[in-house]
Amino acid sequence: MKIDVNLVNPFFSAFYERVKELVPENVSFQLGEFHIREEPYTSLDINVLCSITGEFNGKTVMSMDTRVALEIAEIMFGRPVDSFESDAQSAVTELMNIIIGNSITRLGKSMEGLRFTPTKLVYGRPVNTTIGPSSFTFCRAIQTGWGIIEFNLSLDTKE
Repeated sequence: MKIDVNLVNPFFSAFYERVKELVPENVSFQLGEFHIREEPYTSLDINVLCSITGEFNGKTVMSMDTRVALEIAEIMFGRPVDSFESDAQSAVTELMNIIIGNSITRLGKSMEGLRFTPTKLVYGRPVNTTIGPSSFTFCRAIQTGWGIIEFNLSLDTKE
């Protein structure tokens, strides 16, 4: 399968930029290498999924450690968040919505027929990152002082 880099870059750029905006300067932040995910399942505690349909089919999965989700929620809400309840869940799903919205905007007018499903949160169990048996997943992680945040993208261009 041949994947156009112009379909991939907007997702990973939006992921990097939105997370970088949230992480305070006093917390370490390191962007990991871009790679093809070898295993088809996530290994972190919290997973936020979004499917894409239209000119291409895709699946995005943002995964993170629980501590990362709590820190993100505290920053987004401007107050302490002690457990992964509704506030923290809302924060990480909203972060994914922002990333997907920014990605689709960057894809431009040629993607007018593109739609995405509401985000879905899965907590405490692995999530399949691929679309189907012949697909593969692009992955990039950010290591913060709080823990890891991964962004996974699997695409099918309907060739």
